[in-house]
Amino acid sequence: MDAIDSTLLRLADPAARAGLLTDDALLQIATVAYEIDPATVTGPTTAAYDRVDLAVPIARGGTATARLTRAGDALPWDVTLTWDDPSGSAAGADAVLAARLAVRAARAGGTIEVAEVASSGRDGGRDRLGLRLTMSAPPDPATATPLVLPVVVAVLVAAADTAPRELLRATHSARRAALAYPLPEPPPDAPPRRADRVVCWLLPAAAFEQEGWPGADAGARLAAARGWLAAGGIAVVTT
Repeated sequence: MDAIDSTLLRLADPAARAGLLTDDALLQIATVAYEIDPATVTGPTTAAYDRVDLAVPIARGGTATARLTRAGDALPWDVTLTWDDPSGSAAGADAVLAARLAVRAARAGGTIEVAEVASSGRDGGRDRLGLRLTMSAPPDPATATPLVLPVVVAVLVAAADTAPRELLRATHSARRAALAYPLPEPPPDAPPRRADRVVCWLLPAAAFEQEGWPGADAGARLAAARGWLAAGGIAVVTT
């Protein structure tokens, strides 16, 4: 069994998955899916998995739309035809995860408890007023209710020497495979979404030891790659 298959089996096994998709890995996914500043996160990010499917293909087929008119009809007919190709399916994602991420992030500070307006004298015939506010203590991040954010993640598992061009090409198919999975609406207090379907590259850390990636060392290369790939809805998780 090669390293890619071994990683995929760890992803499938609920007992081994937590060692693969760690707190840091889940936070990477969360910050790609939603506008979350990692500096505001005050506790570990955890996940509840509703569905984990392996080797998710893309069904071959297509959709055609036509507008038909017949003499005497007041309105045209709109016809949509969708079909599947029985010859097989195309490669999609190595896995698709439907999950709820619990993100513990700092919220706004305390609320105003007392507002006092007092005169501070006169200036040019006008009263000068001062406002003094008494604030409550800000909420304790340790006891704050976490944000529960729904995500659908298409996973691509790759070897350390997999070419970035190959991964980028596979990303499109992986995201198409994830489109078949419904994505629930986030709670009202959730941050804005950045990506409807996240694609997660699951790579060995040794991949960023290659000098082709921009950056002075492996850590800088990983940070740089995460930055520009996030704009395309791609999270990078290393094993």
